[in-house]
Amino acid sequence: MNITGIDYREDREFVLYGKVNPFKKEVVLLEKKPKKSTVVVSVPVYLSTFRVYKFPIKDREKIKNLVRGQLQFDIPVPFEEIDYAYTVYGDGRVFCVITKKDIIQKINDKYEDVSVIDSEVFSLIRNLNHIGKKDGKIIHFFEDKTVYLDVRENFPENIRILKEEEVEGFLSDDIYLSGEVPDKFKNHDKILYFNTDTIYNVAYGNLLRNIYPIGVDFLHKETVNFTSLFLKILTFLILIFSFVATSLFVRNYFLQMEIKSVREKEKEIFQKYFSQNSPVYDPLLQAKGLVERAKSSERKVESLLDILEHIAQAKMKSGIEEIYRINVQTDSFSVQGIAPSLKDVEKFKNELSKHYRVTIEESVVTTGGKIRFRLKGER
Repeated sequence: MNITGIDYREDREFVLYGKVNPFKKEVVLLEKKPKKSTVVVSVPVYLSTFRVYKFPIKDREKIKNLVRGQLQFDIPVPFEEIDYAYTVYGDGRVFCVITKKDIIQKINDKYEDVSVIDSEVFSLIRNLNHIGKKDGKIIHFFEDKTVYLDVRENFPENIRILKEEEVEGFLSDDIYLSGEVPDKFKNHDKILYFNTDTIYNVAYGNLLRNIYPIGVDFLHKETVNFTSLFLKILTFLILIFSFVATSLFVRNYFLQMEIKSVREKEKEIFQKYFSQNSPVYDPLLQAKGLVERAKSSERKVESLLDILEHIAQAKMKSGIEEIYRINVQTDSFSVQGIAPSLKDVEKFKNELSKHYRVTIEESVVTTGGKIRFRLKGER
């Protein structure tokens, strides 16, 4: 398949064209733009900000709502001015990339055939993957916007924009250099090189998107791992030929179907009488476990989600300027923040009072003439 990898910058761009074989993990660079290709563009770190969250649930829709609600508190600009995309790791951590909506719009306007809008962070991580690494540190040089990236198990643990005078303080023997590497560092032992000038490394990382599918997409499309899809189809075909060739296998197949039907009935009973939301692995053992432990854990999580959602809605409707602390328990919560006036605090309280018993425990006029307040709410 043909891929166009673009490292987007406001004043210039770096573009590579490649013929990519996801199964062999090979990339052949092309001199000219192919007639048809998948266009992968990355947003640079200096035009982004990042947040890391961890939630005690795996349901994708709930995580989506939690990320949205958390960003409304965390980002100090109007929520309607930002765009964000995130990826969920197996340990429950969520890595979220945030940028301005007008930056995404500029990319869409400039590249009408864009297929994926990813982050520079994941382009560099894919560079590491291509040399067989999931852990590593990278310094990617680009003018006065040099990026330092520390990666552990493909998770970006630390991201920084380095000033020129800070670079040597981060430099070590185990770090990989990339981008516009200054002459004084070109003898460094570890420089990421992929058969082209290292300034194109981010664009090259975008060519690798379908080989190493880690990343985000500001176009919010589902990522398809073509290698995994091919293997699944191949496995399915092998099973079909096995069914035709061996009557014994066919008999075993139908026996497995009967067992599966029995298990489905067990799951149905489990979901009907125990839980409609929990994943079902072994219904009998899970049912025994649920009997032994408290049955309210899922309801507690739902309760916390409801409270956070109501606080977020009340903040948007009341004009509260800032919420800097939230303490949420199953049946109560407290909120501390800053408001332009006492009237805005009352409006915030009234919005929450639609759902809870709310009292204003503190309201103090700051030196700037604003109101610092603390609310307490109970079910």
